[in-house]
Amino acid sequence: MTSLIVKSGICGFIAKIDVEKVDKKKCKVKINTDCPMVAEMGNALPEIEMGDIFKKHADTVVYKLAGDCHLHTACPVPMAILKAAEAACELALPCDVVVMFDSMHTLK
Repeated sequence: MTSLIVKSGICGFIAKIDVEKVDKKKCKVKINTDCPMVAEMGNALPEIEMGDIFKKHADTVVYKLAGDCHLHTACPVPMAILKAAEAACELALPCDVVVMFDSMHTLK
């Protein structure tokens, strides 16, 4: 199982995303969060087909559900779901993704 923690920013919500490979073509998704919109999305997204990982943003079930569930356009959770699915399906190595405002941090 691949697990990610997403701290979404100023909204203050944290999401724990667990993705487990079910078979060669799909993985199971579970999201724990206090954000009602992300929780709704998690309930509507029990599985991801592996092929969905390679689609254009607008064509993925993840981003379609993000829109349907009214997630903020800049919410990082949909990207994190796809990153976790990539790692769970062994299509990418697990590696942290970092987004920081340059005026507040210095990268080293």
